[in-house]
Parts: sequence; structure tokens; C-alpha cells
Amino acid sequence: MNVGIIINNSSCKVVDCKIFHHNVGGVLATVSPGDKISFVKTNFTENTGTGIFSKGQGDIVVEYGRLEKNHGSGIKIIDCSNLSILSNEITENLLHGCEIINCDGLVMMNNLYKNKGNGLLLETCNGGR
Repeated sequence: MNVGIIINNSSCKVVDCKIFHHNVGGVLATVSPGDKISFVKTNFTENTGTGIFSKGQGDIVVEYGRLEKNHGSGIKIIDCSNLSILSNEITENLLHGCEIINCDGLVMMNNLYKNKGNGLLLETCNGGR
């Protein structure tokens, strides 16, 4: 398995990085309540799979980044209790630009274009928020 970053029930801040050409995805994260993961000025490009995939009840921040040409969605977040996706370029991903399932948060000032699926997909399922 080749993943750019794997985060398991931890807090971290990733700043000014380039995550590209990984055959499973850019980031795979599992977060618990109290965990905070931030991606600032970080590019996720041409990963086979999702640029950022996270599941769990922690806090997720994605800001001032570029998520492009990933072979899944640019961002897929599930069950996040505090989500902020701000000022990103999310383009040309082979699925959705941004897929948010059962989350509370804010999506603001992003450019979402030329994704093969929806630019922004919001879902609530299984009794979620």
C-alpha cells in the first residue's frame, strides 16, 4: 500500500507540502473526538484514489490548497464534527470535487470546477447530522 500520509487517531498540521502520485491516495485519516488535522497550503495531485479521505469525529481543516487530477474525489470526509474547507482550488478530479457525508462545518470561498462528478456533494445518511 502506498499512501502519502496515514493518520490514525492523532492530531497534526501539514503545511506547504506536495502530496502526489501515490497509488492508494494522498491522505487516509481516522480521527477521534479531540483530534485536529489541518492541511494548509498543501497540494494533492494525481493520487490514485482520493486526495484527502478522513473518517471520524475529530476536527478537519483544509485551506489554501490545491486538490487536482486525483483518480477519486479531491476530498472525502465522513462523520466529522467540525469541518472547515476554505479557499481551495478543487479541480479535474475523476469523481467529485468535495464529498461530505454526515458532517458539521463550513465550506467557503473554494473554486470547484471540471470535476467529473459533482463539484460539492453533501449527504446525510444512517441517522447522521
